[in-house]
Amino acid sequence: MNKTFKKDFESIIKKYKKTNNPDIKNLCLHDYYYLTDLLMAYFPWEKGGVEELDLKPFMEIFDKENKSINDDIVNNIDKLIELYEIVLGIFDKIDIEYDKTFEEDKKIEVDYNVLYNFLNQYPGFTELYNHIYQSNHVIKNEISYQSCTYILPSIDEFYLVISTLRPNVILKSFAHELGHTYQEKLIYDNKASDIRILEEFLSMLMEFNFVDYYYSINSKDARKMTINSLALYREVFKIGYAQLQLLKTHKDAFVNMYLDNKYKDELNKLCNTKLNFNRDQLYLQSYFICFMLSLRFFYQLKYGLDFNEIEKFFIENNKEHNIQTLLDYIDIQSIEDFIGENTKGKRR
Repeated sequence: MNKTFKKDFESIIKKYKKTNNPDIKNLCLHDYYYLTDLLMAYFPWEKGGVEELDLKPFMEIFDKENKSINDDIVNNIDKLIELYEIVLGIFDKIDIEYDKTFEEDKKIEVDYNVLYNFLNQYPGFTELYNHIYQSNHVIKNEISYQSCTYILPSIDEFYLVISTLRPNVILKSFAHELGHTYQEKLIYDNKASDIRILEEFLSMLMEFNFVDYYYSINSKDARKMTINSLALYREVFKIGYAQLQLLKTHKDAFVNMYLDNKYKDELNKLCNTKLNFNRDQLYLQSYFICFMLSLRFFYQLKYGLDFNEIEKFFIENNKEHNIQTLLDYIDIQSIEDFIGENTKGKRR
């Protein structure tokens, strides 16, 4: 096994065995589970060679948390459907298409100085990125288009898995994934709740902030990045809307955030898109809620809001049963402005 993976596994197992604190034990099981998932997804040949832990206690808590979010979505379904119809209506007024050739242009040389200069605006992010890089936890994914983050809070380590198959958006992917790691660090540093409905909040905000910064370097490519993101999010939201339509008819369509297989065909008929991304996971609702929230704070940052206020918002609102509270923060005008400015060529 790769020495970095082995070291992290051994640190997690050692901490698990050393403590009698059930919360710390569960945190260790969380990290063991996700590090195993990382290996299975990208390095299956590395699996094995470490002691196995019983993950049943973690999975029971995991299912309980998922049920809580599942129920909260059902309880707020009418308001969510109303917002989907408004946002998808805004998208219907524009003509955008995803440009795959732009993202996969192999002639592009990635200038990482652009990322470093961007991160210098956010010292906490720079410090976090340096820690991840120096720990050999930046992984180039050369087998799929997916970039993702693996967080191991029990040993204060993070993995960034960045796809190299789309050179033109590597830096944007870094910004997005660093948003994930930073907000997870906020959770554990502040002993806050870890409820996944806000999981895409800081990642989307940092993605939008990076592309906004990139406009000053290459406005043409920055606009293409944004249009591609909007075209992708539009299709994701079509799936999310179909999920809620299904839930409106069948409250048992999703169990602990996962689709009951007996409703698979019905959901596919409701989906007005060819995209298959996470159709079976109600977690998709996080993308929609966080898209709306991140654009509100994107503009507030541009007009002088201190980033500390965003951190405060995240910590205070990352709690159970809070979707209704979160939806009160939605600003439809910011969504209309962002989509209009980045598709019609007129920006603030």
